Amino acid sequence: MGPRITGSLQKDMLKMFKKFWSNQKGISLVEIVLFITLSSIIGGVTMHVISNQVSAYSFITNTQNNLSDARSALTLISNELLHLDEGAILDATDTSIDFVDYNSNTTDFHTASNNGNTALMRGDKVLLAAVESFTLTYYDQNNNAIANPSTNVSDIRKIQISFTTKALGNEGTLALTTTLTPRHFIYEDYQ
Repeated sequence: MGPRITGSLQKDMLKMFKKFWSNQKGISLVEIVLFITLSSIIGGVTMHVISNQVSAYSFITNTQNNLSDARSALTLISNELLHLDEGAILDATDTSIDFVDYNSNTTDFHTASNNGNTALMRGDKVLLAAVESFTLTYYDQNNNAIANPSTNVSDIRKIQISFTTKALGNEGTLALTTTLTPRHFIYEDYQ
């Protein structure tokens, strides 16, 4: 049990409490203005911090979604080109590649205009909606870049895929690059 307050102490405390509150005449105009000013400053700072956090979250989410979409497109292109049979490439330029896929269908990877953006395409299917650049570089068996791949399709042994995507809301770009050797293009002097 805690200490007991005696009757006279209780009465004295009650008198002091009543005296304190009885002397209060109300809130002055200065106190009200000061309260409103301080509340406005605290509210403004809080809203600014919350707004910045929402913007940062939106940017991070858009970047993650963009990266995920770009990786998916790169994985699809890589896997498809990795499984090409020798002689399956029909035409090759620095911005497109025509080939016969694993189902014996002729298709290609290229860019095309799509709703005001440049899209990365497989045939007529959109792989990535907003692409700034798409470049293919082809190498021969000595790892030399092939200057005119369209006339030297049979010399292609490695393919470097590079593209840059636009982030949603023009919040920057994302560049991805990979180099692969189609499995059926490996040769005796493979390096």
